[in-house]
Amino acid sequence: MSPVRRCITEDPKVKLAGYPEKTRAAIAAMKVVPGMTREQVLMALGYPISSENPKLEAPVWRYWLDTWTEYQVVFDTGGAVDKVVADPAVPSRVSLP
Repeated sequence: MSPVRRCITEDPKVKLAGYPEKTRAAIAAMKVVPGMTREQVLMALGYPISSENPKLEAPVWRYWLDTWTEYQVVFDTGGAVDKVVADPAVPSRVSLP
């Protein structure tokens, strides 16, 4: 079973407290930063639309800010956020520097 699809058996607040400060700040701001895990991205942004992202193990998750503004969270081979791909004005709205 995928690690991001398992049942929640522990308090997410306890888990969140153990993350680095930058990761906690990103989650609180509903943004991503390079190095975040898939689970941390889910905490920050929620699940991507399943019809456009049928497998959570995929290297790219597609999200929408609004009806016209798409962005993609790209994961490296280890499953950590590598970058956000979008029109030039979008990354600052969905990721922290």
